[in-house]
Amino acid sequence: MNLIGDDFMKKVILLVDIVLIGILLSGIAFEQKQYIDKGTCTGVNFAGPFYCDYNRNMNDELIIPGFQTIYFYEIQSDSGFSLINQIDGISGNPYLWTTGTGDFDSDGLKEIILGYPENDTQHLRIYEQSESTSFFDNLVWQNDTLYTTIYNLGVTNKLKGDGVDRILGAGIPWLSKPTKAYGWYYYTCVGDNQYEILNTYAESTSVGTAMDIGDINGNGLTDVVIKSRVNYLYIYESTDIMDTFFVKVDSITESGYASEKLLILPDIDRDGVNEIMKYQIDYIGFWLEPVSYGYLIYEKRGDIYDTIFNRHFEVGTNYNWIYGGDIAYCDIDGDGINEIVICGGRHLEVWEAIGDNQFKRIWEWTDPTYKTIESHLLCYDFNKNGIDEIIFSGQGISGCITRIFECDTTRDPSAPEIVKAEASDGEIVGSGVDYDDYIRIEFSGLTTEPYINKSNIDSMLRLSGGHSYLANGKYLDTCRWEQEGGKSVLYIELTEILSPPTVSVGDTIYPDGVTIRSFEYPSLAISKPVVIGGSFGPMGIEGEWERGFEGNKGIKVEKGYIKWQSEGRGILEVYDIKGSMVIRDEREGKGENKTEMNHLKNGIYFIRVKGKDSEITKKIVKIR
Repeated sequence: MNLIGDDFMKKVILLVDIVLIGILLSGIAFEQKQYIDKGTCTGVNFAGPFYCDYNRNMNDELIIPGFQTIYFYEIQSDSGFSLINQIDGISGNPYLWTTGTGDFDSDGLKEIILGYPENDTQHLRIYEQSESTSFFDNLVWQNDTLYTTIYNLGVTNKLKGDGVDRILGAGIPWLSKPTKAYGWYYYTCVGDNQYEILNTYAESTSVGTAMDIGDINGNGLTDVVIKSRVNYLYIYESTDIMDTFFVKVDSITESGYASEKLLILPDIDRDGVNEIMKYQIDYIGFWLEPVSYGYLIYEKRGDIYDTIFNRHFEVGTNYNWIYGGDIAYCDIDGDGINEIVICGGRHLEVWEAIGDNQFKRIWEWTDPTYKTIESHLLCYDFNKNGIDEIIFSGQGISGCITRIFECDTTRDPSAPEIVKAEASDGEIVGSGVDYDDYIRIEFSGLTTEPYINKSNIDSMLRLSGGHSYLANGKYLDTCRWEQEGGKSVLYIELTEILSPPTVSVGDTIYPDGVTIRSFEYPSLAISKPVVIGGSFGPMGIEGEWERGFEGNKGIKVEKGYIKWQSEGRGILEVYDIKGSMVIRDEREGKGENKTEMNHLKNGIYFIRVKGKDSEITKKIVKIR
């Protein structure tokens, strides 16, 4: 077996994988603030993450529905989101979803509405706090009328203009079935945690899975937009300011395959007219065929709704049924102007208006490890810095995942990204970090290679969990830059004085992109977090023989020489981390041979000694 060749090929494949995962095309700088190994993957396309300050501590919680569990995350200063609570075992069915939070009965206690399938039907359940700062710990209501299918459900305080949170949906329960739904409705609280459907509308209209509420024309009357089964949009408007009755006033008959989300936009292009945005599925391919997503914005001019934004893209699919997109609008750069955010399975884009009916894409992100069957967006300013975060929740190959992005307005967008960070063990055996252990950080291109030392390393390359590269809080060996293959590589050489550093494999590095800049300002460069891989585990000891086989007695590294024994003809080869041969020494005869290696740079090398019928390989780490 060619151990050097096999190992080198694996590293090449790994590098290709790293390059493919997380393709970024950016005109502004975004930072991936956090990766959470929980996400929405319930099979219910309108179930996504929500937020609510349930414990009244002035910090809103990120709420993510998962398999039989609702997870509550709260932002903890600069360290990101932490899981602070969860509701477990809500149902025996893993397809659990949430539709929103609020104070539905106006009693000062907050509720969350949950649902899940049960015996081919759907229940709605409301959990409420037992006191104003407690967890959602009481099941206070369950609907009597079972749904055979939930088409669309949500919570809004816009419905009647009185600020009361209400549950509303498309597809009236007793008129709808899995193959067809009719009308829209809303629940109202009738006292003592009891809810009933007060009004229903459009009972003869076959509806789909999208709706939204707002004021499209700015006349003070509430508008409701719903989607028909043929992807038409129907617009209903209240007949008085009390919103006691709604009538159909308009429609948009542009067709498509299926519309899964609607939004009434607050004049996104700042021309004095509100818009309607629709996300739709254009085409569903068969197994391994692409799926096409469409994103359209309509604006009314006179009596006609014009299409002012029309974005379509295809994503390769790994399932033959797709409900994988979402839309949102928010202020992602803190300039007080809303941008639109769209996603489709594994692809995410941000667009800004640059004039009347004109839009420009300012950022996009793709991760091929996401599946295309599910993705959801939530845009909200959790850390209260004036910039809305993008919460992108979906299903990856390894499970449900949520990524949190934030535009970094303080950082130069030319900052290069880190390709990988690897911990490596030196020759000294021991658990944890030894005197010769180090971390190798590889960047995507050349950087200005700033001076990094013990005074600034913990801020320039911040570690998760409050960890540090410093021994005893103040000691560091050295930090040195190398240029390898047209890329800047930083070696952080650690030490252990009195107590070891707290840095460990699995920590996330958050680089300071203001300080670490590129030479050439490439348009694709961005500074993003990276998880430390590799190992600080023991790999050998100076002077210890790596034992071989008959005819090939072993390898030993000592005082700048490689000592190796052989019987008869033997060949020594040394390869660097990139698989290039840097030393070759061929000897005849029996005995110990010495091959000088002082000329080699610091780094990881693989030594191979070949005899007549056998070979042995040893990994070494060279540090002066």
